[in-house]
Amino acid sequence: MNKSLVSLALLCLLGPGLQGCAAVVAGGAAGGALVATDKRTLGTYINDQEVEFKATRLISKDFPQPGMNVSVTSFNGWVLLTGQVPSDAVKAQVQSTVAGITDVRQVFNELEVAGEQTFPSEANDAAITAAVKTRLVNTRDVNFNHIKVVTQNRVVYLMGMVSHQEGQSAINVAATTSGVAKVVPAFQYTD
Repeated sequence: MNKSLVSLALLCLLGPGLQGCAAVVAGGAAGGALVATDKRTLGTYINDQEVEFKATRLISKDFPQPGMNVSVTSFNGWVLLTGQVPSDAVKAQVQSTVAGITDVRQVFNELEVAGEQTFPSEANDAAITAAVKTRLVNTRDVNFNHIKVVTQNRVVYLMGMVSHQEGQSAINVAATTSGVAKVVPAFQYTD
């Protein structure tokens, strides 16, 4: 296993729930291939994983209220917050907390003031995410590894470093996927 994979594997040991760790644990070569084709540097990739871990930990520590369900997704220092919170005040406080984390460059606060999502709704969102990812894999104009897909209440959020053409293709794929109510792009354009 090369030095970068060892670093990522160590990070996974510290935060085994981090996205991408399963690939490293299951097979270093597979994880290395995914990191190698990512447009982010290895350091940025690891920083994004750390931001997600720190934000999740801070939110659960600082906001132990019932009815909160916050998901944190980070890509190249841009952070997407999705889920449910009990009030507008908590929504603003969560955003402020996350914005204060080192390496966070921008926060997209898509939290809803609402009760927690039901299991059938979560399952539907997971199915939509899987369908969008599968369709992206089969699209010639898009490198699926350059895009993160997050779905909340049938709204699909797309993050990544892409060209305008690649971004538009990904938006079109997501928008035409069964069950999608809306697509929100949060791309960093490379051209």
